[in-house]
Amino acid sequence: MPDILNLKRTNETLVIAHRGFANGCRENTIAAFDKAISIGADMIELDVRRTQDNRYIVFHDGRLEGRAISSLRFDELRKIGLSKGYEIPELDEALQFIGNRALLDIEIKEAGHEKEIIEIILNRIKTDRFIISSFNDDSLKKVKEINTGIITGLILGIEKPENLIVTRLSEIFPFYRLKKTGADILVPHRKILRIWEISGFVSLKRNIIVWTINEENHIRRLMKKGITGITTDSTDLALRIKGDINIRKRQCC
Repeated sequence: MPDILNLKRTNETLVIAHRGFANGCRENTIAAFDKAISIGADMIELDVRRTQDNRYIVFHDGRLEGRAISSLRFDELRKIGLSKGYEIPELDEALQFIGNRALLDIEIKEAGHEKEIIEIILNRIKTDRFIISSFNDDSLKKVKEINTGIITGLILGIEKPENLIVTRLSEIFPFYRLKKTGADILVPHRKILRIWEISGFVSLKRNIIVWTINEENHIRRLMKKGITGITTDSTDLALRIKGDINIRKRQCC
């Protein structure tokens, strides 16, 4: 079993820097990834989209300056970014920079490009160094069809679903979707995780990465319960809490 999931066995919660550590710099940039690595983040979460000229970039939003990312060439996107003081990286560029210095949670934002994205990733890092996550069931299913050794995460908590009731029920009771996608990890929004905790619908003993947890008391509580991972904007805070918990564990033993 890859190292990422082995951490669950030792109750060693992953601290995951949400789009890098963007304190003082733009999210999803080389600078944000560099900061996350420098402070010791276990994993970096980043987002992948495709441009009009078939370049794969690290960018969260579907639009920039009112235009769809898929309608813009890479050079156009980078020019716009530079005019605003940041540089939009290509996926390959980000992977080359990060290397083996942190684990990766690579979120595929758009279905249909899984094969190309996987080829780019595996050209730089091995399967035990990353997971691929997505809101899209078909995308995760395709990843497993391409390479069963890749760990996948089913993201739950889509912001504005077309069918609110059906979607929320499928997120609170995700078992059919897990079977359909073959996903290894559940990646719920914090509100969905809270429903699971209160109701007991889903046990925290599963491999679960929750997003996005920034408050000290929530981070501490979930780490003490041994959750697999916490995606956070407060990476430095989460690392301090994790260190404190580990010190207390050693003192108790």
